[in-house]
Amino acid sequence: MKKHELEKLEFGNWPLPEKACTEIGRMHALWNSMENTLSLLIGKLAGYNDIKDIL
Repeated sequence: MKKHELEKLEFGNWPLPEKACTEIGRMHALWNSMENTLSLLIGKLAGYNDIKDIL
């Protein structure tokens, strides 16, 4: 493909619309935060004082 052909291509909504990609990213960040919090709480319930004790 030549440069002028590549410039004509638009990938703004590929593979998903921008809003959908943003929402998926937001959900991923929230899920990761919840997962880390749950891991910390389970460690505390197990009697570990520090998150480094689990590793």
